[in-house]
Amino acid sequence: MSSIAEFYELEATKIVADGKKIALFTKHPGTLGAFREARLQQYLSEHVGGALTVSSGFIAQHDPEGDEIHDVSSRQIDGLIYESGSAPLLKAKDFVVVEPASVAAVIEVKSDLTLSKLRKIPADAKETFSDQKGKYIWDGTLVTALINVLQSVRTLRASGVPRGHFFAGIISYSASSIDQFTTAMKSGELPKQLDVSDIDDLPDEICVFQGKWFGFSAYKWTEAPHYDFSDESDPTCSFLLESDGQPLGGSLQLFTANLTHVLFVARGGQSHKVGGLRSGKGFHGTVENHKLSIASPRQHDV
Repeated sequence: MSSIAEFYELEATKIVADGKKIALFTKHPGTLGAFREARLQQYLSEHVGGALTVSSGFIAQHDPEGDEIHDVSSRQIDGLIYESGSAPLLKAKDFVVVEPASVAAVIEVKSDLTLSKLRKIPADAKETFSDQKGKYIWDGTLVTALINVLQSVRTLRASGVPRGHFFAGIISYSASSIDQFTTAMKSGELPKQLDVSDIDDLPDEICVFQGKWFGFSAYKWTEAPHYDFSDESDPTCSFLLESDGQPLGGSLQLFTANLTHVLFVARGGQSHKVGGLRSGKGFHGTVENHKLSIASPRQHDV
């Protein structure tokens, strides 16, 4: 009997294999990254439906009191999902500039996620931390991805787009050195460095194809996580959810389930249905809850 978990195992295997295939033709980092972004956009397009378009580009907002083309804009977003019926401010074949109201998801795509302590402190660093070896800040592609998501989220928020109406995520082919991520989050160092005081500033999820899945939530993960809002939850804190990286495809399954829930239920107004292809049903991995000293008021008001 076929299963949902088996489907995502096959999908993850196929995507990773395609990512390796391009490396047989070129070692150029830009080309490798561009192909892998395109491959991920293809996957996302298969799951978001015809009412939404997947591309890359920017979010731009103008002040109605002024005459500028734009006053606020995001950084470039690798996986920008927007309403197909909207009129982009600028559009080329694989690139768009869109207004905030049409944005359904912002997704950062990385070939590899890394996180490490940088000892050579930049002059513009606002926060530093210390251990037995001296001062440091957190650095790596994961930090870059988190900053890009944060900037996009704040651009949308400043434009009046409710946080629950769009998905924000990070997806990566591998994660060669993020073992310190949980420690950096629980200690409060990484949130402090990023100036994060609300869980809504962070991505909904981080997916590594052949590795761990992380989620940020006001609520603990339960064995049957069907949006079970516990009375024990506290809006002054939140949770980092961390999977054990098993089974293969499990991270992609959870990522896809939450993405489509936001797009079709929270944003689209469809009724929530438990089970089916785009759900977490059949996920056999284990997830650990890590309490964070980051507030989660909006998720408690939903």
